[in-house]
Amino acid sequence: MSISMAYAQANEGELYGKIIGPDGNGISDVSVIATETQNWNLTDSLGNYRLKLPTGKSEIVIRHLGYQLESYFINIGPNQSVQKNFILQIQSLSLKEVRVLARENEQSLTSTSTIGQQAIELVQATNLGDILQLLPGRPAQNPDLNTAGQAQLRETGSSSDDKIDALGTAVVIDGAPLSNDANLQVSNTATIGANGLFSTVSGGGIDLRDIPADQISRVEVIRGIPSVQYGNLTSGVIRVETMQGKAPFRGKVRLDPTTQEASLGKGIALGKSNQTLNIGFDLTHSQQDLRIPVPTYNRATANINWNSHSNNQNWRNQVNLSLLYTKDQDKGDKDAALEEKRYASDKGFRLSTKGEYKSGEKILKRLTYQASLAIRNQDSYNKQLRSGEAQPLPTSLVDGTFEVPFAPAEYYTATRIQGKPLNFYASLIQHFAVSGAKVRDRFLAGAEWRTDVNQGKGKTFDAGYLPPSSYRPRAYSDIPTLNQLSLFAENTFAFPLAGKTVQWQAGVRFDNVQPDGLFKSGFDTKWQPRTNLTYQLFPFLRLRGGYGITAKAPSLVYLYPETAYFDALSYMYYSANYPDESLALMTTHTFDSKNNHLRFMTNRKAEVGFDLTAGKWSAHATFFNEQTRNAYSFNDVAAAFRYPVYDTYFYIPGNGEKPQLDEVNVDTLTYRNAFLKPANSLNIDRKGIEFTLQAPQIQQTGTSFNLSGAWTTNTSWSDVPDILEISRNFPNNPNGYIGMYESNKTKRELFLTTLRIVQHIPVLRFVATVALQNIWIDKYESTFRGSVPVGYIDENGNTLPLTSAQAKNDFPFLIRTVDPVTYETVNRPALWNLNLKLAKEIGKNYRFSFFANNMFMHNPAYANNRTGYIEKRNPALYFGGELAFHF
Repeated sequence: MSISMAYAQANEGELYGKIIGPDGNGISDVSVIATETQNWNLTDSLGNYRLKLPTGKSEIVIRHLGYQLESYFINIGPNQSVQKNFILQIQSLSLKEVRVLARENEQSLTSTSTIGQQAIELVQATNLGDILQLLPGRPAQNPDLNTAGQAQLRETGSSSDDKIDALGTAVVIDGAPLSNDANLQVSNTATIGANGLFSTVSGGGIDLRDIPADQISRVEVIRGIPSVQYGNLTSGVIRVETMQGKAPFRGKVRLDPTTQEASLGKGIALGKSNQTLNIGFDLTHSQQDLRIPVPTYNRATANINWNSHSNNQNWRNQVNLSLLYTKDQDKGDKDAALEEKRYASDKGFRLSTKGEYKSGEKILKRLTYQASLAIRNQDSYNKQLRSGEAQPLPTSLVDGTFEVPFAPAEYYTATRIQGKPLNFYASLIQHFAVSGAKVRDRFLAGAEWRTDVNQGKGKTFDAGYLPPSSYRPRAYSDIPTLNQLSLFAENTFAFPLAGKTVQWQAGVRFDNVQPDGLFKSGFDTKWQPRTNLTYQLFPFLRLRGGYGITAKAPSLVYLYPETAYFDALSYMYYSANYPDESLALMTTHTFDSKNNHLRFMTNRKAEVGFDLTAGKWSAHATFFNEQTRNAYSFNDVAAAFRYPVYDTYFYIPGNGEKPQLDEVNVDTLTYRNAFLKPANSLNIDRKGIEFTLQAPQIQQTGTSFNLSGAWTTNTSWSDVPDILEISRNFPNNPNGYIGMYESNKTKRELFLTTLRIVQHIPVLRFVATVALQNIWIDKYESTFRGSVPVGYIDENGNTLPLTSAQAKNDFPFLIRTVDPVTYETVNRPALWNLNLKLAKEIGKNYRFSFFANNMFMHNPAYANNRTGYIEKRNPALYFGGELAFHF
């Protein structure tokens, strides 16, 4: 900023005019936005607008709900006033142009895709996850509301990394980032990590099923290096704008083999007070198999947007209230003999506000603010039948040897997890701008605060049912609050170089988790520099590149895992004839599974690309390289302790007394096992290329072609060795040593293309999209690195390291061999899939849509050379339709 201020004058011009509709009348509350500066103006009741612009060339975007988005480039001189009237067309299939696909944002400094309202409607999505299938390189999938939806921006199909990719994806709705960091709906972190015996996204990203597509007007996906305004992320940003402003009454009914959905919405102007109110509702039911009552998924949502602005348009504000109820149920068939039940419900609200104040100063341009509060009540329940022999049931929460009751041979357990996550977010950003005849400089500085806490009852067990073995109650109210303070600053500088335009963005972000002061932390701090550069080499060709560091703080499930409980049997006598004389002693030992050395998960991103525009032809390509380090996972940690073992001293069956124990001759043994502990152990390297090619529409037929795709390789490995308990039973291992082995390294390679043929017939108000997807490369390989142990656990529970030479010379019995077939490369043959989408408007008020996925039922069989199993490839045939209307 200081460089530009030294020689650039604050020169501005003004653009004014009128926005009119097809009937020639002015349209009120139309947003007129300068893309580069984000300066804005809303049309008045007659459609008039007036907008300040920097001198030179600027892109103007004109948007209004229900109308076709328009964009234009305007050249303005210093202190010049230019009049320009625009005509907005009502969004309809009768127009010459329809926008049914994702578009690469040619004004963005990094790889970004934008999906507009018309594309969202015609993709026939039920939630945000379905919309993301329009991104380049995304494999075709059938809608599935019975499985939690996790965001995957650059996908290779590596399931082990999916949760981390979703955790590192920021989902921002109307400017407020959603948070899953206080989600603690897990069964037992010490035994199964951030998972549950029910549907849960704890330890991962936002469940995309919670965001109905019918309440979304626009989606922008940043896959590259984001502005420093966006934090607490590693993968990218999904920016969602919900329905707002005045709009006709709208409704939709959707039916397919598993899902029934209905939605309604309406936007109204509140008198002449510069205020609008937009309300939307959604009801959805999904049943995985219509022949079986469960599993099912139910969703009910409401979204309310209240927008207002001052008469002079120096200030505007939006208040959003979102209500949500969902329930996953995958057990509880009333006709089944067992009384098992399993469900996960979620209900709550999110209240947010964002606003902007324009100062009117030449340098001090805009002050933006944002605040949001989200509270949810989460209830997960698992009632399960356990059968076998009568066994002791430990319940102690402290170390020691205790008498414990016997669980019957067959009994029900009922575990309930009640969470109440609360997420608060606030930010304040000051925007500065200076423009001259040839240079433009924009600078911003801001701060934000995040709070995540869970005030739920936690893990409890229903009265009348015994708890599962090794499970203990836990109160979430005892878990500390997670706070994060962030500061950031960024400069975007546009200047000429060799007669061409250069745009350079450079910024830095500072994150402080559990701050003890501005720069002191009770956990960790992270500086994150980021930069993007574009060069307009020719009028039709723009080159771009970028590099940056992004970081994601751990969620509560990683920061504060539950205590690991181990129970060793010190004595047991069970009498079926005299159950009151039965006696069991168990020694409980606890281990703190908290990792005090946990740090930020980071991603170093680098990318280069080009944007080519020649007439109505356009091509975009991005080469990217990402290195994720310190990703969160749960890893095995050795657990060992000494415990007493008693013998019977005196017992007479049937005398009404329990056995007396010999407390003199007490044996002592070592209990050895392992538990899961969070760590920064996972590493992911990802590189590849994404591309999109758009051909112009053939005017005579109304046909257009779009080719998109991606080649991606994904390599992941863990820094923490695996504990192989079965190694204690290896031959020639008399002491029962347990080997520790380096984990495997996995690599996944995927190359796919999608050719979309769009046939548009305006006179019939009809559009059809045929998507031919080809997977050219689908390769998976796993490098076996765990033949020679890198350490072992001895008979006393001590963990000892080993060099390769030591292992081979002194511990040959711990060296393991594996069938080479297990680690052969899986290289699936090329695969194609054809999907169809149709939409037909009936008059001006109705639209019928139909889709068929894998319409030719192409499901070739593949014999996996590693597993020997036969795989059925491609999603199954899936079809459905919807009827939409507006008045």
